[in-house]
Amino acid sequence: MKKGLLLMLSIILMLTMCKKKEEITTQGLPVVTTQEVTEIGISSAICGGEVTEDGGVAVMARGVCWSINPDPTITDAHTTDGSGTGSFTSNMTELDAGTVYYVRAYATNEVGTVYGEEKQFKTKEGAKVTTKDVTGITETTAICGGEVTDYGGAEVTARGVCWSTNENPTIADSHTTDGSGLGSFTSNITGLATGNTYYVRAYATTMAGTSYGIQKRFTTNGQINGHDFLDLGLSSGIRWATCNVGASTPSEYGNYYAWGEIEPKESYTVGTNVTWGQEIEEIGGNPQYDAATANCGGTWRMPTREEVDELINECEWEWTSEGDHNGCRVTGPSGNSIFLPAAGERYGTSNNNAGTVGCYWISTSGSTFQSGLGLFFGIYYNISNIGGDNRYYGHSVRAVSD
Repeated sequence: MKKGLLLMLSIILMLTMCKKKEEITTQGLPVVTTQEVTEIGISSAICGGEVTEDGGVAVMARGVCWSINPDPTITDAHTTDGSGTGSFTSNMTELDAGTVYYVRAYATNEVGTVYGEEKQFKTKEGAKVTTKDVTGITETTAICGGEVTDYGGAEVTARGVCWSTNENPTIADSHTTDGSGLGSFTSNITGLATGNTYYVRAYATTMAGTSYGIQKRFTTNGQINGHDFLDLGLSSGIRWATCNVGASTPSEYGNYYAWGEIEPKESYTVGTNVTWGQEIEEIGGNPQYDAATANCGGTWRMPTREEVDELINECEWEWTSEGDHNGCRVTGPSGNSIFLPAAGERYGTSNNNAGTVGCYWISTSGSTFQSGLGLFFGIYYNISNIGGDNRYYGHSVRAVSD
């Protein structure tokens, strides 16, 4: 009997402590409710809420948060709609068509953030549109377009592309209007700034709203620190210089550098190589060792192995000639191309294989345990490959920039 009484007293004590803990946890927090979701469109909807109590501490922010996953928080997409108590209306934008979303109102004060009950809604099905690759990039123009493959239940009254220097552009940004209805279309993008990165996506508008294709990114051609670059349309967005370091035109050979050295010289030997025997794994962007950074300045540097792999795998390579020099024309997904002259290589005081082979240093050493090697990529007719070579050899350098 005594044991049973003690057990009952323990349970009562635990419940009392839990209740006190709950009271302490919620003390000072606001109270907020979530309104119903209305005016649901293809890419937008309206919600909101009401802060009925501030918990004795001023509400600094309020709004709604939403996600494709349940229990959204303010770390997800959210609005900020004023402060204090009272009702508020929230506009949710940049939603995907035909998608289920979860939304909750929230209110924040110095004590913390609380959420109202969760609402669920589904955006309307819109026209289905795809975005084409960006091609024909110049300093101020580019070509894109798209294809409307499905009406989505309503007539497509307008279609085209929209672009901005910010991600997820909409028709509130710069845009083209390229006809109506189903089918493929081409869009001419104009009025761009030199050397800027832009985001573009195709759109299709019906009575239900506007649908968007996937986003593409491109950079207009231009200069970095006085040196020309092209956007080849590579996945990384990396920019390749149009000329070798030390050259003023794409077909010129330019200078020859030993790996890890920043100046050309008369003789390329082991004895004159400043990095021979040093365990240096990466020199990219280091003006002490990177010939591109030291000579071009700005954000220019030698390419990494991954960036050269990308150049090899994502581009078309053609053995050709330009300005009386043989080499490879490398054409990227954007339609832009760079010319890599077959400048040969230097060792000792002689130049070897010019017009037949091109050797370009990579910023990575050949191996951490072989302190006399550097990686390079070579061109021979339309063949390109990556290999290791003696650091003291004189190779060409082609700069890249993020």
